[in-house]
Amino acid sequence: YYDLSKSSFLLVRNDEDYKKIAEQINFELTSSKIEKIKKDFIIKFNSEKNIKDYSIDLTNHISEKLKKKLIDFSLNSKNLNTATNYLKVLPYLSKVKLYMNIPLNNKTPKFAMLWHRDDFGYKSLDLFLAIRTIDNSNGPLHYVNNNSFNNVFLQVPDENKEKIKGERNKHSLEHFDKFVNEENISSFLGDAGDGLWIDSFRVYHRGGQC
Repeated sequence: YYDLSKSSFLLVRNDEDYKKIAEQINFELTSSKIEKIKKDFIIKFNSEKNIKDYSIDLTNHISEKLKKKLIDFSLNSKNLNTATNYLKVLPYLSKVKLYMNIPLNNKTPKFAMLWHRDDFGYKSLDLFLAIRTIDNSNGPLHYVNNNSFNNVFLQVPDENKEKIKGERNKHSLEHFDKFVNEENISSFLGDAGDGLWIDSFRVYHRGGQC
């Protein structure tokens, strides 16, 4: 298993199991199929009213056989032991989601693009797996890499302004910069098959913009 006992995040590269599942997804979701899904999605949703829809859920565009492979991968002994060792209890699998970020006309960060922690709890563990190459142009995940700051009891003070539904308990980039220095922030960049384990209850993070 991967040991997260000294940190609430861990970057994983060159794992053959991770590379294999990424290859299986890419084999089924070809570039031409992806482009058609993206085109249909933009025609339907690309408007100010639905600005939150910068992410396409691809889960329903894959076969039942591949869905089962994703579940089996998520629950393999290495991943299960990694989660159990970190959480100190037998975990349950909450969600498996396959998604793609797309560009929007409005460049203002919205919703999950703002700095936040997930829910309100003591510990959780997510595995973000790159299906294709991720660079700064296609919406990488950003996260705080300072372990002293990744304390569930340490909170960034809220901004003094009204917030719309979906942005409560989230912080603008400008406000967050007042409390966390740039050198304490990392981006999940890498090749297909690279992974990032992260406790989204403890680690402040945000989605990137294409």
